[in-house]
Amino acid sequence: MSGGTGPRLLQRARLPLTASVAILLASILWVSPTAGQSPPTTTALSTFVALRAAESAGANITDLVNQYNTLIQQTAPNSSFVSLEQLANNAQQDALAVKSASQTLTLVLIPILALTLSLVTEGLLQLRRKIEQNRLLEMEIENT
Repeated sequence: MSGGTGPRLLQRARLPLTASVAILLASILWVSPTAGQSPPTTTALSTFVALRAAESAGANITDLVNQYNTLIQQTAPNSSFVSLEQLANNAQQDALAVKSASQTLTLVLIPILALTLSLVTEGLLQLRRKIEQNRLLEMEIENT
């Protein structure tokens, strides 16, 4: 019994150790490049919030994120972040407008599609009935 529990106990002991080493390495690698940089300004943070809002609205913000990263790396002035924040807000508004138009279009098209399908189905059923009646009449004429 002790031979089977030994490797398991060793594996259990390695898991926290491995996790601790991974967390330590990640923190060292993350802190090293940012050690000499100052924290972002409130304008940069509000621009980041605007970018997140635009993304959650469904906007494609890939180019805006690239610009933001460039500005952060260059420690650009606040005016650059303000203009980027305005672009993010515009992207958010555009995405919301597209989403609203799409929802409206869906709300209009679904009843129209249902009505069209029901009319086509009813027309096909009437055509089938008419063809069956014609066949029945032809059979009666042939029998007489």
